[in-house]
Formats: sequence, C-alpha cells, structure tokens
Amino acid sequence: MSYTLSPSTLAATSEGTQVNQTVTITVGTFDPPISSIAVYKLEHTQGNIDVSIGASSFTLNGQYLQNWDQTILYEEFGTNGNANVTVNQFSKVSSNLNFIISYIANTAPATLTANYAISINGEANIFLTQPVKTGFTPNQESLIAAVAKGKF
Repeated sequence: MSYTLSPSTLAATSEGTQVNQTVTITVGTFDPPISSIAVYKLEHTQGNIDVSIGASSFTLNGQYLQNWDQTILYEEFGTNGNANVTVNQFSKVSSNLNFIISYIANTAPATLTANYAISINGEANIFLTQPVKTGFTPNQESLIAAVAKGKF
C-alpha cells in the first residue's frame, strides 16, 4: 500500500494553543479506493483534540493539555484526619483538597511528539506526528483553569 498523508508531519504547536489541521489522504496508483478511515491517538495526545473524519481526509481540532507530568503535593481532608497526597496531574487532585503544599513542573523535555496511527480500509497503519512545545510552566493552562474555578 502506498497511501500518503499530506502533510506527512504536522507543524509544531504549543500546549494550550488551538490546533485546527486537516490531513488529506492520497490514494496510490495500485491502492483500492478509501472506504474507511480510523485515527488512533497514541502517545502525548492528551487534551481536547477532536478528530473529524471525511471521505478522504480527517481534521484534528482542539488543544494539547496535560502531557507533561508534574509533582503536586496537597493536603486532603479525611474522615480519620488530614493526609498529604502526591499526584502527577491537576485532574487527579481530589475534591477533598484542603490546600496545595507544593507544585513542581517538569520542564524537560521542552517538546514532546504527539503520535497518531491512521488506518485506511482497516489495513496497515500510517503514522502521523506533531511536535508539541511547552511554555514556561508545563500544564500552565490546567493550573490557570483550576485557580479560576476556585479549586486552588
């Protein structure tokens, strides 16, 4: 099979930045017509990236969020007293949060690669990548959103 993707690699983006990228699938000379397309999110694709499938293309739309682990130490209310809890994502902080003790952002690597597998007609996968850069503080958008909700 010689189906190809255009573009074959997506342009670099940053965490928390809106992505709206259409990828077109070109049918090779001896390939059967496209009857189905499936896009599978692999590594570093967390966030709210939606995939819309067309007849010979697909579109990725949304933002990459929370792909860098961090260390969040907080105190949690408990029925038998308060306890210190450590998690690696803001989404894992319990609703029994008392207060944040410390937050350490993992700043390395500065860029991760989002990976996708595209299956055409249920056959072998073609892979697609997109470099995703972090800002000064990885997952800063998640921290800002949690603070805005009054959670922290």
